[in-house]
Amino acid sequence: MQHTLTHSNAKVAIAAAISSLILAKSFYYQTSQQLSPHQLDLTNKAIINLPSLPSAQKTQVVRVPNFLTHQQCDELLSLTSDSKILQEAGILQRDRHGVTHNNHFIEAPWRTTYLNSAPSFTLNSSTSLFIQKLKDEAMLALKQNPDWAKLIKARTIEESVPRVIEIHESRAGGGLVHTKHYDGGSLVTFDILLKDDFLGGAFATLEENNAMKIHDFNKGDLVIFISHKYHTVQKISKGQRATFILELWEGEERKCPHRCTLMHGSCDFSKSDILMEKMIAPGMPGDE
Repeated sequence: MQHTLTHSNAKVAIAAAISSLILAKSFYYQTSQQLSPHQLDLTNKAIINLPSLPSAQKTQVVRVPNFLTHQQCDELLSLTSDSKILQEAGILQRDRHGVTHNNHFIEAPWRTTYLNSAPSFTLNSSTSLFIQKLKDEAMLALKQNPDWAKLIKARTIEESVPRVIEIHESRAGGGLVHTKHYDGGSLVTFDILLKDDFLGGAFATLEENNAMKIHDFNKGDLVIFISHKYHTVQKISKGQRATFILELWEGEERKCPHRCTLMHGSCDFSKSDILMEKMIAPGMPGDE
């Protein structure tokens, strides 16, 4: 009996140790995405000049209707079922309660495919041209919006690189409902609606006057905004919603399958670490 109890206690201790390790690593990845606008790199304590949260809320979202054709949207979305992409890319899934699933075949209301971690996408020459096209739209937005020009220089946009490139697929129950969600540490965020067969799921921003503004956002449209502007996606009540998302920042271009918080140096986050990530509920800063 004593031997049985000792063996059982040992198993409990081992399980507790593993759980503690997972929670500790998860806590790091969660908190590292909720940093102040001027402190991003937890390792090197890098200080970067990004728009403050109050100033970012004064800026306008820029919409470019029909940036992509419906056919181009479908082709981009098809990457999430491409066998090569599925083999290379990190894929994070959450249910409506925020549970993370490592197996991409499990159905979940919210799935994120990190295209930046798939060499067959990032090394494609057409990808570079596409990113430059997005940058050109950001430069135009900068010229046409004085509120942007006060915060960002054209040279900064031109020299910035992708921090993360994602396709988000969500269904009934999915949403980014935290009203003060922002893409902490990034400079400019680009969203393209790839699929609009849904009810609910409106893209909205919390404006300077604390009013929630719902934006027109149709299939093929591009919306561009200062990354530190609060933005949300209302819960989907029916159907499926899919968006392409790219964030520019002033760090190094990242190939790791998450929203990296290390501006410089090697990141050791891998596909296997997705299993370790905290069960992040939709709506936390840095989620989209």
